[in-house]
Amino acid sequence: RKERMLSALVKEHQLNQAALKEENEARRKAAVASVEVVSHHLTEAVNEGVAEVFLTQKQLDKEAKALQASTQRFSKQTTQWLSMIGQFNTSLKELGDFQNWAKTIEWDMKNIASALEYVSKVDARAAAQAPPP
Repeated sequence: RKERMLSALVKEHQLNQAALKEENEARRKAAVASVEVVSHHLTEAVNEGVAEVFLTQKQLDKEAKALQASTQRFSKQTTQWLSMIGQFNTSLKELGDFQNWAKTIEWDMKNIASALEYVSKVDARAAAQAPPP
């Protein structure tokens, strides 16, 4: 009877061990599945963040290129404006020089006209005072 009891205890112990192994295996599988789910969600979240960063970087690159093109156009336009202003200033100087020249010529002509008028008056007086031939 002791052998049967011992045998029954061994069998019960083996059954308990098998049940514990099954339970441990089920818990291990559940833990692995949970880790896989968490890992999948973390990977998905990271991938979404990376994709968002990539799209943002792409947009920034596009905007930087557009800004660079605008800057080049503005620089070219500014250079053209500076050239036009330089030409305008040169034209104003030339106009000022021409006006000065015209005033100088006008003054000279007035002086010549005055001198001729004076000479004409002197000649007229001299002719009036001269005895007839």
